[in-house]
Amino acid sequence: MSEPTAEDLGNVTYHDDNADGFVDFEMHDFGCCDRNWALVDSDFDGTFDLHVQWGYSFTGKPIEQPVPHFVAISPRSSGWVR
Repeated sequence: MSEPTAEDLGNVTYHDDNADGFVDFEMHDFGCCDRNWALVDSDFDGTFDLHVQWGYSFTGKPIEQPVPHFVAISPRSSGWVR
């Protein structure tokens, strides 16, 4: 399996919604809402636990993946309501 390309990932931004210095939300924005998706750490424990996608309908599925470290965190909130 090959590594994902920028085209596969969209414009990726990282957000720290509880200001603890760790990523809580990873947004993959393709400029069109039917392809956008995100990883969410809903309980702020350092592990993404939800993969969400916007499309014809909103879908979410549970996952378990560590949040990334050493990435540039956006100065603004993700806007995700927990």
